[in-house]
Amino acid sequence: MLCGRSRPQSPHNCISSAASDVYKRQFKEGVEEPAEVASFAKKVTEADAVLISTPEQQHSVPSSLKSALEWLSSAEHPFKDKPVVIVGTSVLPQGSARGQSHLKMVLSSPGFSAKVFNGDEFMMGTAPEQFDENGDLPDGTVKFLDHFFDEFDVFYSEVGNCK
Repeated sequence: MLCGRSRPQSPHNCISSAASDVYKRQFKEGVEEPAEVASFAKKVTEADAVLISTPEQQHSVPSSLKSALEWLSSAEHPFKDKPVVIVGTSVLPQGSARGQSHLKMVLSSPGFSAKVFNGDEFMMGTAPEQFDENGDLPDGTVKFLDHFFDEFDVFYSEVGNCK
């Protein structure tokens, strides 16, 4: 899973240590890829599919996520034909709709050529208010997530072996 934020209190706080190292390095055109980027690209390459969780910031994705993706598309191209599903949240009512739309466009472009899931979308708005005192989501949201990932399973069965 690749998450859009590394801030500890973020709902997207699920970054693996490899991804976290990539986020710390701002992408620069023409600069040799750091070892952390190569290591993370290898993990993406070896994955059957990639789940990207992102907040929405300024009608897009966080700059740290965009920079990490730029590194991953500059030399390694680990997303080529990789099934990808995107989820997201926002503190605002519209959820992460615009950020997800932007990210789907980026991941479908040359240099990435990912197989992006375009079925139902999970883009929770007013995210801090959605969790109860135990940190659980409402039953309706959990039911939708079950449906959402069932749809992704079907999508994966159709495109997952096209690598």
